[in-house]
Amino acid sequence: FNNCTYGTIAYDDNRGLSGVDGLKLECNNFDFDYRDILIMSTDADTTGGISQLQGIIGTESASNEFNNPDAGDDDDLNEYNLFNDLQNVSYVRYVSGANNDGLVEEHGNNSLSNSINLSSCQANIELEMENPNKNFDGIDYFAYQDTIAQLYQEYYLVVDGGQTESLLTNVITATLLDSGLIHEELMSHSPNLSDTVMLSAIQQEEAIPPHLLTEILSANPSAAKSRQIQDRLNQRLLPLLPHQRDSIDQGLYHFSEREVLESWIGHYRTKARFIKHRYFSELLHTHQDPFEGILNFSPAFMELVDYYLLTDLYLAVGRTQSARTFLESIPEEFELSESESSRHNELTICYDILIRQSKDRSDSLSTDEYSQLFDIHRFGDPMSKGLARSILRGKDEFLYHEPLTFPRLDDLLSEKRLHFTPPENDLEVFPNPASTSLTIQLEDSAPGVKQVLVFNSAGILVAQQLMLDEKTTILDVRALKAGQYAIVVLLESGIMFTERIHVLE
Repeated sequence: FNNCTYGTIAYDDNRGLSGVDGLKLECNNFDFDYRDILIMSTDADTTGGISQLQGIIGTESASNEFNNPDAGDDDDLNEYNLFNDLQNVSYVRYVSGANNDGLVEEHGNNSLSNSINLSSCQANIELEMENPNKNFDGIDYFAYQDTIAQLYQEYYLVVDGGQTESLLTNVITATLLDSGLIHEELMSHSPNLSDTVMLSAIQQEEAIPPHLLTEILSANPSAAKSRQIQDRLNQRLLPLLPHQRDSIDQGLYHFSEREVLESWIGHYRTKARFIKHRYFSELLHTHQDPFEGILNFSPAFMELVDYYLLTDLYLAVGRTQSARTFLESIPEEFELSESESSRHNELTICYDILIRQSKDRSDSLSTDEYSQLFDIHRFGDPMSKGLARSILRGKDEFLYHEPLTFPRLDDLLSEKRLHFTPPENDLEVFPNPASTSLTIQLEDSAPGVKQVLVFNSAGILVAQQLMLDEKTTILDVRALKAGQYAIVVLLESGIMFTERIHVLE
């Protein structure tokens, strides 16, 4: 896939694509039997590649790289070539079971009407070979924008039946006496309720009893795919029972008209943004001063410049000092939204630190600088978070080595006495059979004895043990009451890894 660009349509975080040494498809949501993946052109019956034995029972994730088999082990059935001349491809899966045999193609609308009870992942992929002589005159871009506008008109009529504001008002003001009417009204607009309305319904713990809430969310497949909705369900004072949550999770295998429209909108937005990004990127790379290059943009494309696009492109080619100068001029050129202002401030902090380090010829950090970068790394915009992470990586001077006590997790975090979680080390926590214990594992081994600490939602330390080997330990959770807990792994160097779990009754 040299000189190849691609975009994907996906839901939540259950599918992934990466383009290192070939195209890698990753599925983190399946629970039955073996499955194969086949990639085919939508314009012809050409087979682009095939993956066998994609996953097995009990495996939590599976992935496959479509590479040239001549480059590796000929006996490796998971390596196949995906031809670069495919222009449009569909994600196709092989189903072997009582209800379906053979290939089931997932078209652009991601319809699963013929395989409702099957676990699967869907994604559409577009591959376009780069052509340096292609002229981006904006015609395709504006055609895509017109299509997006038409889809949005249909989308707003479909979601909540076009009555989002009135539905939201009725849900917020509802009492227990209104529960039957609210349930009937929300069900009448299912399966296309908006996340906003469903989130409000989840908060109405008195007006909408758990059994009615379960029916509403089960009738809306997007509830199972929304991380925000799942998190809000975990925070309820009256948690839903396991079988009720399972009923809602069945939405993973269904797709509503609302979700189909969202997929197509995302599809055309990706294509339109690719045109803009390619056009600006070429011009910025052909001028010594990217600002001077902007002056040569055609009038039509000057209207397309937005804050995110400029920062993405300019900061990728600009040097530290010129990038900081560029950031200073942005408020004069754009009227920034709240999220854009937040990103702008975070980037400014990062570049101020880089400039200071350059002048001092040192990569050291002051306590205030470390604190600022730590917050950006945890809560910042993806672009500023990546920049903060690159500055923080490898810094050891602010690790605390004194003995630490943990009376309250909130106190520990607010004092910022611990180093950020390095990106190359990840903490994984997953239940063992019968759910009586947890496996705590660090992705990369770290030297020395490690402490495993468990805090309840009030920040009180409720369990601890040592992690004696390099990577994993088993934690007995039978003594933990139902609720939310934070798992903290502390290294001798002071580096901390955290993960949150939810223990059911």
